[in-house]
Amino acid sequence: VVSTQSTWARGTSSSFGEVFRQVLTEGGPLALYRGAGATLARDVPGSMAWFGAYEIVKNTLSEDPSKPGLVPALVAGGCGGLGMWTVALPMDCVKTKIQAGQGSASWLGTARSV
Repeated sequence: VVSTQSTWARGTSSSFGEVFRQVLTEGGPLALYRGAGATLARDVPGSMAWFGAYEIVKNTLSEDPSKPGLVPALVAGGCGGLGMWTVALPMDCVKTKIQAGQGSASWLGTARSV
C-alpha cells in the first residue's frame, strides 16, 4: 500500500516514511492492508490458472510427467505464467486502484467502475 501510494503521490509526499505516516494517520493501522481482498481475488484464480496450464502443458510435452525434462518444464512454466496473467491482470488493475486510494472501499465496487 505504501509503495503504491508513494508512486501516486508525485508532488506531495515522496519518501517512504512520509507516505507511511500519512497512510497511518488517515486510515489507521488497517489502512496498511487496503486491497488485501482484491489481492486474494487476483491471486487465487490466477494461481489456479497457472497450475492448471503448467500441468496440462507439462503432461502433454513430457514422456514421463513425474520427471519432465528442462525444455518441457520451461515451456510449461511460461504457459503457466501466460495463463495466470491472462486471468489475473484485470483484477490486478482493480487492486492497484484500491491500494492507491483511487477506488471504492470494496473491490467489487472498484471493479464495476473500471
